[in-house]
Amino acid sequence: MKIILILLLVVLCGLVGFGISLGYMQRKKFFYAYQIFLQGLKTDISFSAKKLFTIIEEAKKSINNKDFIQLLDNYIQSINEENELTKQELFKNIKILTEQEKDDLYIFFKGLGKTDIFNQVDTIKSKIETTKTTYEKVKKECEKYCPLYTKLGILAGLFLALLLI
Repeated sequence: MKIILILLLVVLCGLVGFGISLGYMQRKKFFYAYQIFLQGLKTDISFSAKKLFTIIEEAKKSINNKDFIQLLDNYIQSINEENELTKQELFKNIKILTEQEKDDLYIFFKGLGKTDIFNQVDTIKSKIETTKTTYEKVKKECEKYCPLYTKLGILAGLFLALLLI
């Protein structure tokens, strides 16, 4: 019975460490989806006469990150209701971003569709470059911390198992 308890403790602590590392993986996937979205948005704004709503709806089909799709859904809902876009509305049900990242995304989405095509494309190009930098930073954090937290969780479980013995 004690062996089962010890094994269960090690597995549970390992799962806690893995759960923490999932946050880093989700952030990495979010910023990758954001990069893909920006590339498609730049192309669609430059070469098609589609409305912003249609461009975003089509972009959602090619994105497989639930947090970024939620962000786009929140944005579309704000457009449909013709409300002033608020930070709380835009990031409803999204918990993986820092306040600075939320501020940057909010400023971008608040200005989206408000200027002429040339200025909008320039803004998107600039945002693509900053997003690449952010993605690389988040990717390095993920590579560094994901295995670390998983291993620390297992080691913490082993340490607690030793205390129980």
